[in-house]
Amino acid sequence: MEGINLSSSIPEKNLRTSRFFNGTTFIIFIFFVLLSAWGGMYFYNQSLAKVLLDKQNLFAASSQDIKNDKANRIAEIDARMKFAQDQIENFINTDNALNQLESSVIPNIRLTKYEFDKTKGMLTIEGETDDFRYVPQQIDSFKTKGLAKDVSVKKLDKKEGLVSFTFEINF
Repeated sequence: MEGINLSSSIPEKNLRTSRFFNGTTFIIFIFFVLLSAWGGMYFYNQSLAKVLLDKQNLFAASSQDIKNDKANRIAEIDARMKFAQDQIENFINTDNALNQLESSVIPNIRLTKYEFDKTKGMLTIEGETDDFRYVPQQIDSFKTKGLAKDVSVKKLDKKEGLVSFTFEINF
């Protein structure tokens, strides 16, 4: 048989295994490594949960502050800004309109009354002249200067040699 030493003169090698590195010790070692890794992950997870809870509490407190005074102030400022923008958009410069009106009056017309109704966007003008032919010329002058889109004659009278008229101009 091969591999068997039958001679007694050569001592056999005693194959001894180490007690420290046997299978049970290795399994226990792996168990402790896994247990410590799990403990570390659990501790890390708990610390992240605490940080997250702190951030959520801070966010809730900040949100409550914003909802109260700051939000009311912001909403009030926003409402004022919208109101101011509406006023600016709907503003009609009556001085400018009067200057344009005066520059478009023909020489034979004398204006006696100027009235502006902002709600209707209408300008009422009363005036006098000595002849009827100047009234249509004046209406044409208003339209050609770009002062009015629509001019209507509300009153036209002749008394004592003077022709009095009332125009309504829509902007």
